[in-house]
Amino acid sequence: MLPVAELAEEHGLDVEDVIELLNDFVNYTELENLPAMRQGLVTRDHSSVSRAAHSIKGAAMNLRLVEIGSLARQIEEQSRAGDLVGIDELMNSLAELVKGLAGELSDRIVGG
Repeated sequence: MLPVAELAEEHGLDVEDVIELLNDFVNYTELENLPAMRQGLVTRDHSSVSRAAHSIKGAAMNLRLVEIGSLARQIEEQSRAGDLVGIDELMNSLAELVKGLAGELSDRIVGG
């Protein structure tokens, strides 16, 4: 369940504004950060992977998306340590979580 009402109250925003923030997070993650991480993995650029993961982590934690933030933290720490083994599976899991969030947002908008 999305913490929309809690985030709205905490930040003094309308629920619609929080939904917009969450949608922006999904779009930026899917269109910018995940592709940057995948490219970094292909080129074995640990720094690119950790930077993109750090960005996702920070935004996710600010939006109380703890599961997404925790997984991004794991990717960030592992890639920062120079270890890209298994990162592709972690990125796939992260992408699935973000896709699930997008679905929840879509359901919320469609369902009212």
